[in-house]
Amino acid sequence: MELKDLLMFDENEHKYFIFGDNPIPIPSVTQLLKYVRIISDFEIPMHYAERGTEVHNLSEVIDAGQFNWNMVSDVSRPYIASYMNFRNENKIILNTSEERVFHNELFYAGTLDRQWNLNGVDTITDLKTGNHAGWHNLQLGAYHAAKGVSANIAISNLYLTPEKYQIRMWDKADTEYAIKSIEHIAACYWMGHKRDYAKLQGLALELCSQGNEVVEREDDFFFSRG
Repeated sequence: MELKDLLMFDENEHKYFIFGDNPIPIPSVTQLLKYVRIISDFEIPMHYAERGTEVHNLSEVIDAGQFNWNMVSDVSRPYIASYMNFRNENKIILNTSEERVFHNELFYAGTLDRQWNLNGVDTITDLKTGNHAGWHNLQLGAYHAAKGVSANIAISNLYLTPEKYQIRMWDKADTEYAIKSIEHIAACYWMGHKRDYAKLQGLALELCSQGNEVVEREDDFFFSRG
């Protein structure tokens, strides 16, 4: 068993934690970016959040081949039409959808929208019902690092606007920058939450020893480094 096997998600609070007698809170990728003020703490208006959730949920239904236009509200209809156009105009082989990921050393979690082969390129993709922002590649880099996938797997954003879509493919340098950045961002977060970090380190080592594995890792991923 690994630490990620104990990862739980509270859908009402939208929070991750490691299950146990005393649950340990785990930051999401969004929380990490907010902690270092890369993302504003400004609360998204409820109608935008509800629209985004509906579009994400219905995009999954489309991918599963179970979609019916009667499912769609008027406000989300043009965004769903945009996603349908994307599906019809590109060659897609889906691997995973809405996959929860966890980084076993940096101790953060998130939900990856898609991993698929997109027009011949193995790609991790995050869907956005809005405009481009500079931190989007950091979010994708965090998912990439948490999955521990090959460096050859690309990262991309799919931007859905009414009746229109745009695919933003980030280049390899962007991916490498994002993965390195998230390590530093996670270090900043855990500097402010050392007690929980120590608990996670101890539990991770305990689980490894229970599995009779030979563990070659530093006692402390961040704080023993110069």
